[in-house]
Formats: sequence, structure tokens, C-alpha cells
Amino acid sequence: MLHRILRYILSAVLFFAASAAAPAQNAGAVPSPRVLENAVLIGVDLFNNGEYRQSADFFRSLLRKAPDNDAAWFYLGMSSIYVQDNETAELALGKAAALDPSNYWYRYRLGQFYAATDRPELTGEIYESLLRDFPKKSELYYSLVDIYISQGDYEKALGMLDSLEAVSGKSDPTVVTRYQLLLQLRRPEEAHDCLLAYSREYASPQVLSMLGDYEMSLYRDSSALAFYDEALSLDGDCAQALLGKAETYRMTARFSEYFPAITEFMSRETVLPRGKAEYLKALTSRLDGKFFRVYGKELDAMYDAALSTHRRDSSVNVAVGLYYLATERTALADSCFRRNALNFPDDFDIRGNYCSFLFFCKRWEDLKEEAERCIKQFPDRLDFYDYKSGACYWLRDWEGLQATYDSVIAHKAATDEDRVSAYTGKGDAYHAAGEDGKAFKCYEKALAIDPDYLPALNNYAYFLSVEGRKLRKALAMSARTVAAEPDNPTYLDTYGWILHLQGRDSEAKSHFKHAMLYGAKESVVSMDHYAEVLYSLGEYDLAFMYWDQILQKDWKQDIPDLEERVARRREANGR
Repeated sequence: MLHRILRYILSAVLFFAASAAAPAQNAGAVPSPRVLENAVLIGVDLFNNGEYRQSADFFRSLLRKAPDNDAAWFYLGMSSIYVQDNETAELALGKAAALDPSNYWYRYRLGQFYAATDRPELTGEIYESLLRDFPKKSELYYSLVDIYISQGDYEKALGMLDSLEAVSGKSDPTVVTRYQLLLQLRRPEEAHDCLLAYSREYASPQVLSMLGDYEMSLYRDSSALAFYDEALSLDGDCAQALLGKAETYRMTARFSEYFPAITEFMSRETVLPRGKAEYLKALTSRLDGKFFRVYGKELDAMYDAALSTHRRDSSVNVAVGLYYLATERTALADSCFRRNALNFPDDFDIRGNYCSFLFFCKRWEDLKEEAERCIKQFPDRLDFYDYKSGACYWLRDWEGLQATYDSVIAHKAATDEDRVSAYTGKGDAYHAAGEDGKAFKCYEKALAIDPDYLPALNNYAYFLSVEGRKLRKALAMSARTVAAEPDNPTYLDTYGWILHLQGRDSEAKSHFKHAMLYGAKESVVSMDHYAEVLYSLGEYDLAFMYWDQILQKDWKQDIPDLEERVARRREANGR
């Protein structure tokens, strides 16, 4: 460290002393090669130590004295990339390449810069010119193959693969790429033959596994298994062969062989956990009750093997947790999602997964507590306020709900959209607490920010109608929601109910009929409203049919007076 500092000091002294000692009439003279070399080394040390802004400034200063120094231009370009000054980077790298076109790295880095800034045509031009000058640089062939593939020029990519193999010989990557290109060109027999020819010349577990996959795609399970076994004889941990063999058993319904094979696959520490997790999630999504009843123990062993092997891997914990959730074992699912949250307390997505799990399981107290912990853990994010507000709503904690929305409204990261939603939610909470005056003020604040916010318009209109107040204003607001979303059953219900309260039952009926077609039958309140409209129109049979349907559902919390009201209607009609 001391040696480097002394070199900095000595080089800087020599550089600036040389500049200062020059006669006045030669103030713009280029420093000597030795002084320049030492100066460049100072800048290179700054660059290598990650001090990119300082190195960029240093090379700018140096280039004012030595504008034709290609190394200074190159390192100015490289430093500029790291400080995200792309304009200077392109200019400087281009200048370095122009000053010394024989320098491979100047041109190669310029090509990489074009690739990073998504300009494949310029990248290709640079690499093609380099290939003419440096025909044995294998990385150029690989880069050009990737460029041609990205441009969809598969024939040109194949030609470049031929050139690469002529220079450096065949390899697993080249034959696999050739196979994929031939498939893209719809030449499957040729693709298969290239794999087969390679496998006869080279011992490759990957290629043998691909041949097994090919055979299985043609439902030739015996030959597929032979290829997988040959691959495993070369590499007993070959993940593709292990999985391919297991899948062959599954697809041929040989489950007595499938489960031992797939459980072994899940137990291998050498197989990446993320691939296992994706497989398990796909299997869970296709799982049906009958299969689970027959093979539940075997399935458990498979999922448990993955979890035992990768207990601290977040993706495996999620996959196994989803399996337990799908098979209605929430305690076991909880252990997976909670373990993740404990293992990765600073991971926003993992903590969110646990909150989603608690919400799904309707564990409102636990969700509220976890959301509050997450709000403290991630104070700059608003996402966990949604979980807390959901928990407070289902717990009927109206004060907690209002306080949560107040926190959102005051949050530094809140947008107008966030505040509009929060004011609307706060209004709903006040209404639920029986404080309609405060609720209406909240809706007014929401609509002052966004006059077209449909949930605020709908809820404000509906709660006014419940009180029988300002029905004209309520109808005007509700009409705007129906105009915006004419098939929304909630908005149609509000609009139809206000029309009913104004005595316009014929108009109300048409809107309720429309609502019933678009999902209003899922709401006992909407069905009750429609029944009242039908009753007012004298359509008693249809009205009582809807009321009878409601009475067979869970209605008591939403319509506590329903039974008594329907009984009175029956008595009045002699039913």
C-alpha cells in the first residue's frame, strides 16, 4: 500500500513538474513518454480500485495534455461506463480503437459496449472485423453466434458454428447450439443426427440426456431409458438424465418406478434447488384429489426429500408450502412460509409471500401482527399497509383501519392514486363504524384528487341512498360509474337501487336484470334489492323466488332484517 502511494506521489510530481517546467511558449507540448506512462498508471490504479469517477476526471485532465494517448482514451471510456456516462464512453472507446486499430481489446470492448446498449448491428460489425484480424479468438465466434440468433438469422449462426468448430473443435456447447438451431429451422432429423454423431465420438452426459429426451418425445421409452442410463453411467449426478428417467416412468404410468427415481432426484444436493422447485410447483398445479389419495405417501416423500436437502432454500420452501396448502395441511404449509420469513427477514418478496399465505388462510390477527412487523422492516414501501388494512377490515377494527389509511395518506412515497384509494377506504371504515358524516368527508377528499375514481363515486352514492339523502346527487355519481363500467354488477346494483328509491322501478328492473347476468347473483344484497324492486312492481312470484334463494345462503350478517321482512311480505300476500 505504501509503495503504491509513493508511486502516486512520484508520478504526479514528475508529470506536473514536467508541465510546469516547460517554457511558456511550449505550454501545450506533450509530456515525455515516460511521464505519460507513469501518469496513465496513476489513472489505471484509480480504475482498478473502483474509483471510477476519479479515474474519469484524471484521464480527462491527462487527455488535455496528451490528446493522442490511446490508453487514456480507453480508460476514460471504461471509467465512463461505470459512472453511466454512455455518451463519453462511446466517444472515448471509439477514439481509442481509431488511434490503435491493432489493439484487440480496444475494439472488443467497443463491441461489448454496443451489445450492452442493445445495438446488435454495430456489435456484429465490430466482431466481424475483429474476426478477420484475429481468426483464432474463440469468444468472437460465440458472440457472433449469439448476435445472429438474436436477429433470427439461424443459417448464418450455423455457418459461424462451422467456423468455430474448425478453429477450436467440437464441444458440448457447440453441438447443443447446433441442435437448437436445426430445430428452429425445422430440420429435426438432422438435429437428432448431429447429437447422435457427437455421442459416438465424445462421452457427454448432457448430449446423451438430450438424445433420451428426443426418444421420449417420440414415445420410445425403452431407448430413452437406455440413453439416460448411459448418461448416468458417465455422471451419476447428471440432473437432466435423473429427471428424464423419472419423467419417462411417469409418462408411461410406471409409478412404482417413478416415485423412487424422482425422490432420488429431489435428494441430490448437486441438483440446483430452483429447478426442483419449478418442477414441484408444476406438479402441484396438476395434482388432483384422486391421485393424491392413491399416492399421497409417495408424494409426501418426494416433497419432503427436496425440503430436507434444501431446507434453507427459499424457492423450495415456497414450492413445498404450496403443496401442503393444496392438500389442505395449513400447519405444514405455515412451517414452510414462516421458515422462509425467519431465514430471510430482509427479503421483501419472501415476507410478502408469508403475508399472502396468512391472508389466504384468513388468519387475521397473525396477518395484522406480521404486516406491522414488515411495515417497520420496510418503512419506505406501502405494500404491507394493504395487508394490514385487509386484516383490520376482517377483524372489524375500524379505528385500526382508519389509522392505517392515515399512515398511507401521510407516507412520503404515496402517490395521488394511493391517497385516493386510502381516503376511499377510510370512508368505508367510517361508514362501517356508523360515522357517515366523516365517511362522506373522506369521499369528498378522494374525489377532490380524482373526480372520476369509481369506487369512491359508487360507495358515496350508495351510502347516501342508504340514508335516503341527496338522491339526485347520489344518482348522478352512480350514473358515472355505470357509464364507465356498464357490466359491473356492483355499480349496476347501486344505480338500480337509487332508481328504486326514487320510485322508478321499471328502469331499476332493467339494470338489475343486467347485473344478474354479470355476477350479481353472488351478492345476497344485490339479490335482495332486486327482489324488492320486483315486489314493488307486483311480480310477487319472482320476488319470493329470489328471497327463497337468499335464505338458503349465508345472509344474516349482510341483511339482518331479511327473515322478518320476508315474513311480513308473505303474510301481506297470503303466502
